Amino acid sequence: MFAVPLVASARFNHKAGLLLRLGCFSGILVTFVYTVFAFVPVVDVKSSGVFAVKVGSAIVATNLVGAALYWRGQRLAGTEF
Repeated sequence: MFAVPLVASARFNHKAGLLLRLGCFSGILVTFVYTVFAFVPVVDVKSSGVFAVKVGSAIVATNLVGAALYWRGQRLAGTEF
């Protein structure tokens, strides 16, 4: 989501402005930091490893559902990504 302005700007021959690029990099960084901290439980749990696997599985499953919905929408619209 945050990489779209960075990647798509070359496709449309329009370079993203400095503030937009900084915002994109900030969003990517915050998402990365969140993902790292999501694996560390903030309360006591019996097994932090099991907790990390559960959180990681939820993240992967959510991304797979999102990708499937995107590809289905592209197929129904008759366009390629």
